[in-house]
Amino acid sequence: MLLNTNQTKILVLYILDVANCPMPLHTTNDIIAMCDINGFTIMEALSELIEQGTIEQYTYEGEPYIQPTISAKSIVDAIGKEIPLSVREKASVYTMREIAKMRKKLGVSTSIRQDGDDFYVTVSINDNGLVLYKAELYAPTKDQALRMGRSFESKPYEIYGKLIDSLTEMKDYTP
Repeated sequence: MLLNTNQTKILVLYILDVANCPMPLHTTNDIIAMCDINGFTIMEALSELIEQGTIEQYTYEGEPYIQPTISAKSIVDAIGKEIPLSVREKASVYTMREIAKMRKKLGVSTSIRQDGDDFYVTVSINDNGLVLYKAELYAPTKDQALRMGRSFESKPYEIYGKLIDSLTEMKDYTP
């Protein structure tokens, strides 16, 4: 379904309302694009919302974020239903998925350190300031270190879960 610029602006506000937190600009663009809206309409809508003061844009760690102003909530409440239900549902699902990904990613970190010709990959999972898991792994090449870091970032909880399962396995346990 094609939406005009005004409907796209309402959709942006709706997505920010569903997210209930600041959103990276590229993530917001991706969610709207998943709702079959073209990039030009998205950029026009975002520019107008920023100009009107309905959303604010700021930069955090080099990445642009947007967040609604106080007036945005009343706009969504008043005219949010002008967006077809199917589009609202699709946007809600995509928004919640992206928020879940962002929350998971917040507690996952990787870094690579070089020591002479050797490389060390440090991976960790944190939860509310508590370090759940942290390990430093040797990699003989930079390429392998990068692959190890990417692999951990793509499935940190699966790797952590397998490690915990292995460490707590009670087969053939004798004290």
